[in-house]
Amino acid sequence: MNSKTLVSHIENNELKNKRKNNVKESFTWNEFINITHHLISNINYGGKEYKYIYPVPRGGLIPGVILSYNYNLPLLLTEQDMLSKPLIDILIVDDIVDSGNTLLKYFERGYDIASVFVRHTTIFTPKYYGHQINHSNWIMLPYDNPDIEDTISKVKEKNGGEGGPGGIIYKNK
Repeated sequence: MNSKTLVSHIENNELKNKRKNNVKESFTWNEFINITHHLISNINYGGKEYKYIYPVPRGGLIPGVILSYNYNLPLLLTEQDMLSKPLIDILIVDDIVDSGNTLLKYFERGYDIASVFVRHTTIFTPKYYGHQINHSNWIMLPYDNPDIEDTISKVKEKNGGEGGPGGIIYKNK
């Protein structure tokens, strides 16, 4: 085990302990969208044009769709779809690079990776990210809300009965 891996292992144990203690940082939809726009600015600054977005299930789906709409690019929904395309044409997307273990196989293969958040203890840094997390608190994104129905009701109330995150219209049946 090299020194970076050892340090990452120690810091990831610290992260697990803080999560057990329920220390959380929550992000609202507005904050999430603003940070995702910062990610988009970083991708634009990089100057590379991609042909496909591969959103890592599940966390990458929401930011992947946002990037897909922004760049008018198709989503690759399975790894099999992804493997049939040239590596250079694909941007891998996730919501957070935490330990880095989930995305390591893509990083090692040479794929470009974009993430809304990156934790300072990750074993690698993605090519693009929107915000670096410099603590070990649990990150709660707006769609991680265990009481999503309550969130939808509040958004509907705020918007006069209609509309939700990302412009989604919720109708009672």
